[in-house]
Amino acid sequence: MPNNFNTPFNALAASNYSSDLFEASGIIKSSSGILFGISGFYNGIVARFFQIYNSSGVPATGEVPVIVIRVGAKNNFSWNIGRARGILLSSGIFWTLSNQADSLVGTGTGALVCALYD
Repeated sequence: MPNNFNTPFNALAASNYSSDLFEASGIIKSSSGILFGISGFYNGIVARFFQIYNSSGVPATGEVPVIVIRVGAKNNFSWNIGRARGILLSSGIFWTLSNQADSLVGTGTGALVCALYD
């Protein structure tokens, strides 16, 4: 996979994604996009892994996440590469909670998630 962290973008064209409820997963963008940052609050009582996949929907079994953040119980989380650069996800931008860091296994109680993307 090429290095996707050096993709310039037009900062004025960025869009916002916000989950409406506590959710276990969500589609930020269903087509190719550039992710600049994410933040959220995880409402579960045990730690989980917040994952971003290069996918337009639920990832295939064995697919490896692009970004992984360990999130403690009832805790905030964030990841920000900045508005001058982003990470290109050619298939789409999908997030989920998982019991494992390196793959999608189970889900958490739910999270409120915000993302900045193009």
